[in-house]
This record gives sequence, structure tokens and C-alpha cells, in this order.
Amino acid sequence: MTKSATPAGIPANIRKFLHDGDRYLQCNDLAGAERSANFAMALAADHPRAMGLLGKVLRRRGRTTDAVAFLKDAVARNPRDFELRQELARALADDTQLDSAIDQYREALALRPDAQLWFELGTTCDRNSQGEDALEAAQQAIRLAPQHMPSHFLRARVLTTTGRIEEAAKEYRRLARHPAQAAKAWFGLLDLKTVRLADQELLSIEKLESDPRTSETDRFVAGFALGQAYESAGRYPDAVRAVQRANQLLRRNIVWSSESHSAKIRQIAAAFTKLTEAPSDQSGFPVIFIVGLPRSGSTLVEQILSAHSGVMGAGELPYVDHVIVAESHRRGQEFPSWVADATEDDWRRLGESYLDRTQRWHKTGRFIDKMPSNWKYIGALRRMFPLARFIFTERDLLETCWSCHKQMFSPGCINYSYDWVELAHYAKDCRQLWRVWENLHPERCRTQSHEALQADLEGQVHELLHFCGLEFEPACLEFHDLKRVVKTASAAQVREPLRRNTARAARYGDTLGPLAIALGNIVTSEEV
Repeated sequence: MTKSATPAGIPANIRKFLHDGDRYLQCNDLAGAERSANFAMALAADHPRAMGLLGKVLRRRGRTTDAVAFLKDAVARNPRDFELRQELARALADDTQLDSAIDQYREALALRPDAQLWFELGTTCDRNSQGEDALEAAQQAIRLAPQHMPSHFLRARVLTTTGRIEEAAKEYRRLARHPAQAAKAWFGLLDLKTVRLADQELLSIEKLESDPRTSETDRFVAGFALGQAYESAGRYPDAVRAVQRANQLLRRNIVWSSESHSAKIRQIAAAFTKLTEAPSDQSGFPVIFIVGLPRSGSTLVEQILSAHSGVMGAGELPYVDHVIVAESHRRGQEFPSWVADATEDDWRRLGESYLDRTQRWHKTGRFIDKMPSNWKYIGALRRMFPLARFIFTERDLLETCWSCHKQMFSPGCINYSYDWVELAHYAKDCRQLWRVWENLHPERCRTQSHEALQADLEGQVHELLHFCGLEFEPACLEFHDLKRVVKTASAAQVREPLRRNTARAARYGDTLGPLAIALGNIVTSEEV
């Protein structure tokens, strides 16, 4: 852990509080750090380091907007302070102001080359779909610190998202030679979903997953990799057992309540069903939102639409959730409790906040936000963007849920997929709330079947484009040739022509019986 320096020239009466505050932060004692910051601010409210300490504390407490305000003021007072610059960059990134964060990372790096900061710049560029910039940042970090393994993994990830699959596979295989990185590297390699393993490689993963000396984290990571490998090899019962072992280990440390989630979804449906005033259709930005369950074909639909000259695919943007959460904090009420009190001006303001963060994708007049979990917010988005279109991607439910269950998602992003019953409840919530939105806004909502695309690609593409208000372009049928950043688990698959049959579940036979039963009992038997 890096110790924050307290530079010479700081008045003695606040130096102790700054030192104590940094020490408390290193011990994760936020209360102690905040006391020290407040004492320092009381003695020297305009001192940049006092502001900086309070900004650090606020960022760690999740009050990122307030942290940004203090840190901007601190940097304005001392623009050549490296630590203040890097902390401002981190706060901006946490606040999803990614373009501004990238600018601040570059300003800090101009003051002092630093491998960790290059890595953070790279991850922020990756989040912002700036693949080439992310790759350059990763390589700069590796140049400064060749053994900085997170930067090597970032490089492999960006090679994947930018379509250089063979290079990514080579990088993951190099990383797998390092025992401490092997589990994560094997998972990264298998998560490409287009790579076949040599027999010796499969044996290495089996040994890693079964070795009692392997950490619990590495065991479940290796377990997910092993499930992918067994499926590719046609060893379906072994795949289910490996995936189940991995899910059970991972689920131990996750907080999730299906009952609480379902109750929240019912509240959302009731809140927007009660609204009687229809949103105006006369203004707004024509955003295309693609929503649905993960692994339901949303990346394919985005790739098809992004091949159109009038559309930019922005990927899975975090901004809708951020805007809604920020408004909830401002009002002191959780969403959707404040929906009935929101005015047309409020919705317009929230829409402008979202558009401020997405300006780089406005060039063509339409862009796609394909964050799958935005299905919860369609009622709000319909009022923020009267001209928006909403596409719900749907695939055979057993195929979709098995694809989710065997996928290890980014930490903290998806907490419901590691137990079959919890996954079934989430699928029920998702599909039933979508039916509410369809009933409320039929002209703005389209369900896009993955199987229909497989059966009649051209016909479905014509319908899809017409729904979005776009003329047909042949390039949309050649979507696999499109060069763009794709950051989902389907990054390699959407760069191949669409295959007629990609179903996997039937090959598993009765081994997926418990999941099929859970889906049948829960999804088809309950209504919002």
C-alpha cells in the first residue's frame, strides 16, 4: 500500500491531521479519516491538501459527486500536485465521468510516470470503449513494471474486445505459466469461447481445480474454466459438475435476496402503471436501449444495428443506473418511491445528465446503450427520452439461464446467477416487468427473438431497422465484419457469421433437469 506523502511547506497545525487521515485511510478507518479531514478543514479550509483528504474520504464513502467537487477545487489551487490529480481522476472515474477522468489521468502522468496510474488509465479507457487507448496504457504500464500482472490481463482483455482473438489467446497462455495467475488466465482463455485446449492444458486446469492447496477463489475461477473446457470437449456431465462446484463456492460470499428483488420489481411496475400523463413524443434524443437477461443475444443485436451508418454502438454503459441512483440520493428516497413526484422538468434534467456523459456517441444521431439490466428503468427512460426505442432480447430460456449459470461475471455486477432457483426468480422478474412495459408503451418496445434471427436473418434485420426508424443497409447482414470494441462474453462470437444452431442445453440431457424444473415452476407460474 502506498503511503501518501505530506509535503514540506504545509502549516504545522494541519500537518498532523493530514498524516493521521492518510494513516486512517490505509487502515480503512473512514470515521477516523473523516474526523482528521474535518479538523484539517476547520484549521485551513482553503488548503488544497485538506480539501484533498476530505475528497479521498468522500470517495471511499461512495459520495463521488461531492468528492469530485472538493478535489477539483484542490487541484485548481495546486495543479502540479500529482497525488491530488490522481485522486481527482479516481473520483471522476467512480462518478462515471469517464472522459474527464481520462483527461486527469493524463495530466497526472505528465507530472510523474507511474505504472499503476497507467493501468488505471487503461481500465478507464476500457470502460469508455476506447480500445486502442486502453491497449497503449497497458503497454506503457508493462514497460515501466514488466511484472505488473494486472496490466498484462488488461492487455489480454483489450485484445479480446478489439477483435484480436489469437493475440489474446497467446497472452492468456503466457499468463497461465505463472502459478499465481494460472486460474484467472485459464478462465480468460476459455472465456473467449472459440479456443480449444490441448489435452495437457485441460489436465493442468483439472489439477489446479482439485488441488487442496489452491485458494478458494482460484478453485472457483478454475471451475468455471473447466466447465467451458468440458463443454467444448463434449463432456457434458463433467461440465455441469464443474460449474456447480464453482457456483457453490462463489455463492458463499454473495449477498442476494430473490424476495427483496421481486418486491422491488413489483414496486416499479406499480409506480409507473399509476402514472396517467403520457410523456411528450415531440422532443428528445433517439437512444436505442437493448435490454434483457444476460447471454440472451443482446450483443448480436447491437452488432447488427452498429453496422448501420446511422448508429453507434456504445456497449454496456453504466450511466442510467448512476443517474437514477444519484437522483435517489438527492431526494433521500429509493427508486421508485419518488417517481410520482417527478415533474417533466425533472425527467428532462435526468435525461440531460445522461446525455452529458454520452456525448462521444452522438455523432451519428443515434447510439445504442445495451446494458442488459436497464430493463428495470424503462418507465423512467421512456420519460427521459420520449423518442427512445427499447429492444428486449429473448432466447430459449433454458439456453439463456444455463449460459448465465456457467458464466463467471465481473465481481459485483451480477449476483443472482450462481444458484438455479435464484436465477429462475430473476428471469421471472425480468420477463414479467418487460410485459408491463410492452403494455404501457407498445409502439416503443420490441421483443427480438434470437431464434428468429437464426431462422430468417434478413427478414428480421429489415423489421429491426424499421422499428428503429432506419432504412435497410446491406452492411447490417455482414455484421461480423464490423470493426468495433465489444466488451461482453460474446466478443469473439459476434465476429463470426451467424450460425443456424448454437443451442447447447439439449446436449446435456437430464443433467440440466433441476434448472429446467426451476424455470418451469417459477417463471411460467407467477405474474407481477
